[in-house]
Amino acid sequence: MLFAGNCDPGTYGGRSMEQKYGLLNRHRLHELSKELLGDRMFFPENYAQLREAAQDGSLRDRFVWVDTNRFAIPMQDWLTVLSMSEYFFCAPGVVYPYCHNFNESAACGCVPVLQYSDWLIPPLRDGVHCVAFDSESALLSKVSGLLAGDCDARWSEMSSAIRKYHQDYLSLDACMQQIADFISDPDRKTMTWFMAGKA
Repeated sequence: MLFAGNCDPGTYGGRSMEQKYGLLNRHRLHELSKELLGDRMFFPENYAQLREAAQDGSLRDRFVWVDTNRFAIPMQDWLTVLSMSEYFFCAPGVVYPYCHNFNESAACGCVPVLQYSDWLIPPLRDGVHCVAFDSESALLSKVSGLLAGDCDARWSEMSSAIRKYHQDYLSLDACMQQIADFISDPDRKTMTWFMAGKA
């Protein structure tokens, strides 16, 4: 299981995620993972250490947390690293649950582990497209189970399901089709698009 992203508490530790959406923020998830999962966590210090651990097989049953404040996975290797991961831990963004790394990991067939499955349109189904949790205790139970191999028999099917979900709803082709359908609909009202990132 992999997470890679910014974990700055000043940016990701505010209360808006809990107040607006009832979700644990990324900083809290980071702290909980360290506290609850102990030696099942792996926090690489640099990209070379991550690559070495992946090559020697020591990450097979571990939760790898890459804090991009320490180092960034090179952009040219990003999708390859995602493709080597069975699960991606989709911690929420700053002001909205959805974060771009959900889209990227889904395209690679990584089964998302997340607490906002019902915020996607259409909603993701727990055990079909994703592994969903809704509390601190569920986080521990679900992630511990995954690391112990609880979903190994279903992983391939779930990976195919999230890849198809991405193709049908999140890919560039799907987005362009939604725009075309909207433009050609004589009864159209409004369409809202959310863009994330720094300008």
